This record gives sequence, C-alpha cells and structure tokens, in this order.
Amino acid sequence: MIQKNITIVVNTLNDTARDLDNFFLSLKRNEPKDIIVVDGGSTDKTVEIAKKYCSSVFVTKPSIVGQHLFALKKVDTKYVLGVETDQELPNGLLPKLLEDIEEQRCFGVQAKLICKYDRNFFEKGQKIFYKILQNTNNRFLEVSTTPSLLDTQKYLPIIQDLYNFSLGHNYAIDTFKADMLKKKNLKVFQSKHIAYQVEKLNFNIYLKKIISYGNGDYTYFKTNTKNWSFYRNLISLSHVFRRYIVVFPFISIFSSNFLIAIPFFWLTAIIRYFAFFKNFLINKRL
Repeated sequence: MIQKNITIVVNTLNDTARDLDNFFLSLKRNEPKDIIVVDGGSTDKTVEIAKKYCSSVFVTKPSIVGQHLFALKKVDTKYVLGVETDQELPNGLLPKLLEDIEEQRCFGVQAKLICKYDRNFFEKGQKIFYKILQNTNNRFLEVSTTPSLLDTQKYLPIIQDLYNFSLGHNYAIDTFKADMLKKKNLKVFQSKHIAYQVEKLNFNIYLKKIISYGNGDYTYFKTNTKNWSFYRNLISLSHVFRRYIVVFPFISIFSSNFLIAIPFFWLTAIIRYFAFFKNFLINKRL
C-alpha cells in the first residue's frame, strides 16, 4: 500500500561503490508517495542508477545541507524520511515508523540500525559501536541521524537555518541540528523497528570517515567556542575522550568482543583528535 503521507529524500555524490540497486529497491518496496534524490554533481553513474528507480532526480552543487534543503522544498507530504545510500530499509518499515510517530505525538522517530557486515576489524568495531550506542533506556535521542521519519513542516525551517550557517559539505551538521532541536524542544523517538547499515568498511574507507568526523568536531567547536563558558569548552574538547577512550571501552569489557571493541574505539579517538588538532593548527597559522 502506498504511504501517501511519506516522501523519502536522499543525498547522493559518487556513490557507485555502494550497492545502489539494492538501496533503491529497498526504498521502492516500502512504497512512499515519492522518492526525491538530490545529487551533488557525481562524475560516476550514480545519477544514471538513481533515474532507473526514481522520477524525481535533481543535480545541484555538492553540499550536504544544500542538497537536503533542495529536496525538502519539493516535499508535499506531512512526513519526510531521510536515508543514506549505505543503508537499506526492510519491507514494511514505513508504516511501522508512521505508527510510532503518531502514537508518540513527537517531531520524529528514528529506526534502529543493525550492521549487516562484520567481516573484518573495522566492520566488527562499527557493529559493536551501533549496538552500544542504541542500547539505551532513553526513549528520545540527543542526536538523531538517519533513517528518521520527521514532521516536514517543522523540519524544513531547521534545515533552512542550517543552510544559512553556510556549513556546506560538513559533518558537524547532526550536532548543530541536535542543538536546534533541543532549543525548540523537538524530540526524536528511538524506534524498536530496524533498518540496516550496509556500509562495507576497510581501513581507507574507515580512515576517511573518521577524519571527516574529526573535521566536523573542529567546525562545531570553532563556531561555538567564543560563546561558551570555560566549562562548556572543556565538555566539547573532552567529548571524544570520554566516549571513545573511557565509556565505550568500559562497556565493552563485559562483551565477548572486547579485544576488538577497545582498540577500535581508541583508534577512532586518536584519528578524530588528529583531524581536530590538524584543523586547529592550520587555522592558527592563517
């Protein structure tokens, strides 16, 4: 049955290394009213593949927020589901998320992510990370990512504000967005219904991903540091240390995979801090 109240929006940019056919098929099988794809100027066959499955495919300049805003302005349904090309939706997920959001009467609802692959150190580490991150008694999330079903009318001005910050293609967006949601008291419910993280990781992909997070950490810190108290600055600077050096490894001690989990989290912290302080030193010289 077509979900008349739901549109799916997707950002793409040179994503043919991922299984785009299965990705788009998983979206189509959920029968949203529309799937809007906004590409950031891919030089591979990403757009060609997207057009095989979707009629609403557009090409703009590369910008995570800009592409997302472009898509949202074309949404005419009450709810919008954001999803990334390294994820897949199981059949029947949309009506379950719709039931959650209407039952909770909240701004949004996020599916629980299960990692499909655990073939090597990096995939096993990421699987443990998601398991720990989502194993919480909190009904509502501090930071929401994808796949999330959100109230379109309330979501659009938030992304417009993010766009006005000129963040461009930056990975601090989820943190900035979390701050805005908190100020507006808009809550995202953690659903028990699952979607799949189908990202295939090796060292190079993992390294690029974590460096991008470290770059995002620096952008968030640099943007806010002058308006923060000393204590708030300290909280921001120690965030990665507390989570990846202390909390996540401590939780992992009680799991059977602690020999993978602990070095994975420590390595992640080292790389994120490397990217952060590299940006700090470069900007110090300018």
